[in-house]
Amino acid sequence: HHQFILDAVNAMSRFNYQFISFNSHPLVTFSGGSYQDKLRMIAESKIQVVHNLLFPTQDQIVKDKSIPNYRSNEAFSNIDSGFVPQQKIRALESAFLKTLILCKHDDWNVIETMFEKDEFVYWHDAKDLEDKIAYITSHFHEFEPMIEKAYAKATSRYTVEKFVESFVR
Repeated sequence: HHQFILDAVNAMSRFNYQFISFNSHPLVTFSGGSYQDKLRMIAESKIQVVHNLLFPTQDQIVKDKSIPNYRSNEAFSNIDSGFVPQQKIRALESAFLKTLILCKHDDWNVIETMFEKDEFVYWHDAKDLEDKIAYITSHFHEFEPMIEKAYAKATSRYTVEKFVESFVR
């Protein structure tokens, strides 16, 4: 696990949390289940902590930097810091399952290509994550409209049927 992930999970571990991973670590609470098991756990949760970052290895970074004009691609703007943007499915899982999206703020904010800022909550670092989880769990009713708005967007724009209509037909 990347240190970024471990820092976030450590902040979450002060609460009733689940850390789903196929890799072993003392903070992992669930390993080896099916995708349906994972979705059931998310559906039973109030919050899903997500990010849209990929953590390339040093070898991958060297290879990416060997691409001519790699600097002209915004995705590589922070590659020396050890991460690049990657759209992940987790925010959509949260929205479809009516779980609050608590997304890591980063330089690209990929989530804003799918959701408006009133459909999810940003977190900035491990301390902010811990503070936000504490506030959200104590004031969950304040976030229910946000959850409903994200759900409405996901079910109206991001279904398989909408994908087929937009890109296949």
